[in-house]
Amino acid sequence: MLNNDDRNKLESQVLNSLLTSKTYFYEVYDFNPNVDDLFVNPHNRLIYDTIMEYYVERDCPTTHEVFNEMILKNYSIDTKNHFTKNISSAEVCLNIQIIYKLLEDSIERLIKTSLNQIEKRKLIGLEYAESIRETVDQVILNKFENYRRDVRSNEEKVYDLLNDIKNIREGKHTDYLPTGFERLDNAVIGIPKAHLTTIAARPGMGKTSFMLQLKRNLVDKGYKPLIISIEMTTDQLMIKDLSALTDIDSKKIETGNLTDTELQSINKKAKIICKENYFIEDDGNQTIEKIKSTIRRYLIKHSTDIIFIDYLTLIQIENNKNRYDLEIGKLTNDFRELAKETSLPIVILSQLNRECEKRIDRRPQLSDLRESGSIEQDSKLVMFLYRPDYYGLNPFESGASYNTCDGQILNKEEYLELIIGKCRNGNIGKVAIRYIPHLHKFESVTRHNKANHSNISTDNWYENTI
Repeated sequence: MLNNDDRNKLESQVLNSLLTSKTYFYEVYDFNPNVDDLFVNPHNRLIYDTIMEYYVERDCPTTHEVFNEMILKNYSIDTKNHFTKNISSAEVCLNIQIIYKLLEDSIERLIKTSLNQIEKRKLIGLEYAESIRETVDQVILNKFENYRRDVRSNEEKVYDLLNDIKNIREGKHTDYLPTGFERLDNAVIGIPKAHLTTIAARPGMGKTSFMLQLKRNLVDKGYKPLIISIEMTTDQLMIKDLSALTDIDSKKIETGNLTDTELQSINKKAKIICKENYFIEDDGNQTIEKIKSTIRRYLIKHSTDIIFIDYLTLIQIENNKNRYDLEIGKLTNDFRELAKETSLPIVILSQLNRECEKRIDRRPQLSDLRESGSIEQDSKLVMFLYRPDYYGLNPFESGASYNTCDGQILNKEEYLELIIGKCRNGNIGKVAIRYIPHLHKFESVTRHNKANHSNISTDNWYENTI
């Protein structure tokens, strides 16, 4: 951290250079640093603001003498010898690196102040370490976001938009991540970046398994997911992964009741998982602040592409005095704001209440979301998992039938409807997929047209009537 003399000298260099060089002024103006980060000395802040205002209004530099008279008249501050006594003529115009030095020093000072406040709380052990980590991550990410400014011209923005449209047409979704299910992506475009997505279902529908399938699909495309698992441990999630990758029943893996061939297959697939670029945090004692800190840490260190949280209502609520629905609303709003702040897609898993089980068909809808007002409002995309056979219902009563990837007729035990309950930029409706519960595996299916004995193209077919 800079001492006060060195800090004041650098601040004076910036001010003197602004008065001397119009080129340097516009370089700093375009960067638009926060004045509180740039200057510790309050007089320097005032001088900087005055220089900026003068240039913007008059679009021309001025002499030190004229500027001193203006400052002295308006603010009773004499700057006559302020610059020359602090810097030499050789240091008048320097590049933007001076700004970086001052900003780095401001961050270090802010961290030091924050850590001093933590010391006063007299925390110990893991709580102390966690508070330090959260504080440092928060400071760094906030400053990073402050200077990630969009200084493009309107022309550049238009060309960027046209390029985005072209990429979307070619299947390169710039504002969405692909789910790996073609018909689902045709309906919803993909998982939206900088927004909240909710995947909800009653117990036994396969929420966690579906999350893992999305994770595998994204990893195959080169993305780096982070799973914050509050319900299950890393081992439990990896067993589900190994089951899906090896086509071996997860119960056999859990019990160790494996043949030599199956064990070899597991060892082979385990090596693939070791090389995959995804992350799991399985601390069951999660608060919203700890989750935010974890997300920021992985964003900074690993450039994470998407966040999965399993699941919403297991997050500890710090203030138990308020109504539960209001606290859930605060959680979803915090996640929505965090998604916007980090530009990450955040996917939360959520339980449904029992209302759907009172209906004849048991099919879920938005009103079945626990504390549905906040979850529905804060989510850009809401999807439900629904298995009619789980309730003893026949999904094929209408005569529809589906073919699996290997050409077999889909049986009713493996039929799952992915219901799109809300999608701001896409369609609502349902997409049929295959779910193999004992393998924790999901696959696309094609709808069989009995009239002409052909399969309807997965590129065009989408059920939009629920």
